[in-house]
Amino acid sequence: MKKKLPLSACTVLTVLLGTSAAFGQGSPPWKIVPVEIYACEFNERQDADDLNAWVARWNRWADSNSVDTYAAWTLTPFYYTTEQEFDFLWLGAATDGNAMGAGTDLWLSTGSELNEDLLEIVSCGAHIGLASAAYRVPAGLDNSQTGVITMSDCVLHDGVRFPALDSAARAWADVVDGAGSKVALYHWYPVYGGGDADFDFKWIEAYQNYSDLGADYERMGNGRLFEQYQSLFSHLMDCDDARVYNAQNRRYVQLR
Repeated sequence: MKKKLPLSACTVLTVLLGTSAAFGQGSPPWKIVPVEIYACEFNERQDADDLNAWVARWNRWADSNSVDTYAAWTLTPFYYTTEQEFDFLWLGAATDGNAMGAGTDLWLSTGSELNEDLLEIVSCGAHIGLASAAYRVPAGLDNSQTGVITMSDCVLHDGVRFPALDSAARAWADVVDGAGSKVALYHWYPVYGGGDADFDFKWIEAYQNYSDLGADYERMGNGRLFEQYQSLFSHLMDCDDARVYNAQNRRYVQLR
């Protein structure tokens, strides 16, 4: 049974856009970035090599159309359960809402042949749009090649509103910063395509590699950072276990 959500997507997006305009570049959450996710399976007799060849063609199309406002990754499940009925996620992000809209118009008007070829390779059962708020982007983070991304679905407790979550998230960013973590922290709020979503937002953590993820595992457990996490968030929300994905960059631009 899906839970009733205390905040609508439009309300959250309005609050996010308002707060990000009020905060400076030095105070999170920074500029809200549009994110899209496709959940895809390979068709019969198709595999990652076929997708790689298609991505090369797609990048040539993007280069020929001077697409410099859209970044993309493919996410392959690493820690997962049988509930994840897809082979990979296509994660795309635009630099802002204007770029998202213009890029979609360009794809729909000039990318039909490429899209048809992609549908020969994969079938994508879901396409959702989200608003990404960044709470920590550590200096030196390089997501232009490969990385690790974790995702948890979170539901706010009854009566909890965005300002309380925002305050706790910024406090947590300070905690992990002081602990020497290399994690990047994001909250993704559902905006398009989700229907009756059974979460309020996705808690996203990004790492350069598994060594950095493992270092945070040690900090949270034996370093007992989980106690500070619980103090900040246990009265605000519940989150499920994180899924972990190997991320491969497919097209890189600076988003923030």
